[in-house]
Amino acid sequence: MSTKALSFLAPLGAIAAALFSSMTGFAVMGLIGAAISQGQAMVFPSTHWIGAVGLVLLGIGVTSAALSRCSRSSPARGLLIAGAVAFAIAVLLIGFGNGQLWGAFHSLARAETVDATSFNLAAGKANLPLLVGWGLVVLGAVCIFAAELFSKPCSPSRLRSARSAMAVVAALGATFVFVVAGLWSILSLRGLESGFAAPQIEPASIAAGVSGVLNATFLVAIGIAGCALASLLMAVSTHQTPREETLG
Repeated sequence: MSTKALSFLAPLGAIAAALFSSMTGFAVMGLIGAAISQGQAMVFPSTHWIGAVGLVLLGIGVTSAALSRCSRSSPARGLLIAGAVAFAIAVLLIGFGNGQLWGAFHSLARAETVDATSFNLAAGKANLPLLVGWGLVVLGAVCIFAAELFSKPCSPSRLRSARSAMAVVAALGATFVFVVAGLWSILSLRGLESGFAAPQIEPASIAAGVSGVLNATFLVAIGIAGCALASLLMAVSTHQTPREETLG
């Protein structure tokens, strides 16, 4: 399968992640708020693993685009820059939304009395930034795939420039971070399920599970930043012939 075809995994993975794992931290906080205020049972999302796989597919798609030996036209470069900007803004919004969730959780942990209404209001502030941020992640992934469609294959004799090689490293790093974040969040959710299912709930166990989910979201933001860097480097990279490389 060609790298251009594999780049389709970027928007596919971004959509899967946006649908099934983007709001996991927010959903966990909402479930905790419902349990506090209404005594509802904790039922965690069972489809989160689909979003975790989607994150890895996003990384693979960006990596395949970085590995492709193609001559990028002006529209392709413009799309890559647009994708980098979308990813960069998404990082800020997702980080801000996750920070709001952390703030709500810390306030709950330090409070002498449980105020479910204040907790839910504080956690609810993260809803819009997370939704917009993940919408931008999908947009950035679509821009990368579209840029590949506008590109033309290079001669196999052309050498990869330093910037192009750095784009590959950034994309591979983002993929690795996505793998770690996905596994961390899945294990944290399982820990939360076990903690709430235990005969006696241990606050330390619950706190560890929630912090694991939220920390995994911060890792995801770091991975998206890697995608932004890879997109920007792809936009400014060139391929050189062996003679050009020697003369340079």
